[in-house]
Amino acid sequence: MLSTEEDSGESGLRSLLSRWLAPERSSSPGASALNDPRILNIGLRRRVAVISVLFLCVVGAVTWYLVNLGQQRLIEIKALDVAEVVARVATRSSWASTPARTTGAFTTTAP
Repeated sequence: MLSTEEDSGESGLRSLLSRWLAPERSSSPGASALNDPRILNIGLRRRVAVISVLFLCVVGAVTWYLVNLGQQRLIEIKALDVAEVVARVATRSSWASTPARTTGAFTTTAP
């Protein structure tokens, strides 16, 4: 037989979340689920657990983003350093590889 929650028309993710997060209701008409501290604690524990997991996921995502951003910036800085060294070496080697000319008493290199 179908339960009352299935008869009410709720389906899918919404009904799953509402059944999982909300405190369970007693099926007996005389007992109130709101007066039973065990059921309230279970519902509270579920909520705290879900919020904790979501918080950890957010912290993990923010940490990953910041580390990734820092690595990209570090790579760019190191690439600029390497490019600067390469440019210096290329400039020195172009001056050293040109033949020396003598004009009068001075020896000069061609630009």
